[in-house]
Amino acid sequence: MIASRRLRRTLTSFLVSCAAVFIPPTLPASAATGLCQASWGVVLQSIPPLHAVDALSPTDVWAVGDGTTTQATTVHWDGSSWTTIDAPVPGGLVAGNSLVGVDAISPTNVWAVGNADNVAKPMIEQWDGTSWHLVASPAPAPNFRFVLLGIRGRAANDIWVGGYRYDSVHNGPHHVLIEHWNGSSWQVLPTAPLSAPISEIHALAPISAGSVWAVGRRGGSGLNPSLIEHWNGSQWSVVLAPNEGVLNAVAAVTPTNVWAAGTSGFAHWTGSAWIGVNATTYARGLAPVSASDVWSTGPHFTGTSWRPVTTQLNGVKADRYDGVAMGSPTDAWRVGFRGTSGIVEHACPAVVSDAGFSPVHASGGLGATAAWRFDGANVAQHSVTDASGLGLFDSGLRPAGSSFVWTLAWAASFVTTDTTTGRTGVMRAPMLAQPRSGTIDTTFAIAWASAAPPSADVLEVQLMRPGATDFVDWQSGVAMSADFTPDAGAGDYTFRARLMDPSTLAATDWSPLLTVHVS
Repeated sequence: MIASRRLRRTLTSFLVSCAAVFIPPTLPASAATGLCQASWGVVLQSIPPLHAVDALSPTDVWAVGDGTTTQATTVHWDGSSWTTIDAPVPGGLVAGNSLVGVDAISPTNVWAVGNADNVAKPMIEQWDGTSWHLVASPAPAPNFRFVLLGIRGRAANDIWVGGYRYDSVHNGPHHVLIEHWNGSSWQVLPTAPLSAPISEIHALAPISAGSVWAVGRRGGSGLNPSLIEHWNGSQWSVVLAPNEGVLNAVAAVTPTNVWAAGTSGFAHWTGSAWIGVNATTYARGLAPVSASDVWSTGPHFTGTSWRPVTTQLNGVKADRYDGVAMGSPTDAWRVGFRGTSGIVEHACPAVVSDAGFSPVHASGGLGATAAWRFDGANVAQHSVTDASGLGLFDSGLRPAGSSFVWTLAWAASFVTTDTTTGRTGVMRAPMLAQPRSGTIDTTFAIAWASAAPPSADVLEVQLMRPGATDFVDWQSGVAMSADFTPDAGAGDYTFRARLMDPSTLAATDWSPLLTVHVS
């Protein structure tokens, strides 16, 4: 399940009516919204790079990132549009700033941390429901600097910040820094003794007043770079960690089920020890929903393994994803950046319940990984099974609260069946065209797959030309894309695709129609 504080605040936020009088500026057309699909899709870009996101509900989401010498960058989703809300910065800056962590306690209590002026000045910001304010934080000793890397709170009077301190005059090594907010002030806490010459805290997971996990890195010749520490209510201690590289995120499903994400894989707390879990891709952020439904900035955990997650073919893809958050069990957000442009992505897994699939007709991007969630209220176990006869996917019977992911490698409409109830749903993957309009001299790049078809199958593409009333065959085989030059004058050219086994004639349904306009 979602961590208890997250679940309580998600339910509470649906009941809270915000009375703030501040009206921030609405972001431009790049913030256009649409129906949320079952795979990651870009909903916002062309803003400063973003590094963290947190969600109170599907209609209350905060993201933070890089700012300037005059303002820090925060953006907010209210369920209908994204708005940018500037935050103050320390005076006298000669370089920009970067907010790298955000934690929303309530609609009127949101915290963000980062650093300004080439990390010379730490920043702690608080949103009070109307505006952002800089909050005084402990000052380092002379010649030292504090660098803040992550924040996470359990309650309004129990918030934790991690990072490192170092001697800026002599460019000394980094040493763990942990600060705590008790409801009225920030305090630096004594940390566990470490023999490593370098140590940093990148993320924290407060579970209770007597149990907080912190992860990061340690450095030194031959050392395991994974650092894990634990707070028992009175002191910090170092815990034996598997070697999963630098750990950038940590999140708890339950007190005995905690995940940490590193540059080489994942570490898992089982209640008695941390163990390493292999994965083909890594993550910088974690957002657990249940023991068998854990989202990350990279792969997805479905209860048995971390499954790779791909993004849409030819779609906008971040160079790096830094943050992920869940507004509800079926509302996921991910942020990152490509070059100097920030990116926000949104995903809403299809739901499999005792009553059937919801929505019955869902969509995902071509080449992207679609997600299904088995409703936490289910009485029976259910499945997501390919109904085409091609045997493309089968989740097997899954319990309530679990998840399933599968990559939409081919343009088609995939009919899915639940073997428990016999009810069906459809997951649609569209074809792609670049450009979408042109003249009779334009060459259109048409794509209908991101991977070759299974060995026994072929990819079929049909075309309906301007003025025609029927589709005709255009492509059949293993080709995944082709160029097309208009051959019937001006008008609309419409394409559709599917996957078929020529020996049995088993096939998926046709993909959503793709139309290119020729003038």
